[in-house]
Amino acid sequence: MSQVPPSPINTEVERELAEKLIRKLTRKRVIGNHKKQIATTINWVATHEQGDAKDLLHRMAVDPDCPVEYYQTEEVIHLTSYEAAVEYVDELGGDTEWL
Repeated sequence: MSQVPPSPINTEVERELAEKLIRKLTRKRVIGNHKKQIATTINWVATHEQGDAKDLLHRMAVDPDCPVEYYQTEEVIHLTSYEAAVEYVDELGGDTEWL
């Protein structure tokens, strides 16, 4: 019997942070060959959130249900697809009208 992996998002604060990061990655169209270093991505959030953002991005990148994935190295990420990102933000309860 296979177990379902735990969600990378465990708290309301992490949900809001994940939504913020995925929305920004989507707006910047970080999809396909367009990629961002995690160090760059965490600078999009407040300084006091950057450590949590880095940990969350690493957890999201290994979660098969999340649209964030590593790109060639564990320090670079991109979105699997625009549609997957919009759907994920919608599942998080975020507003997708901006897309």
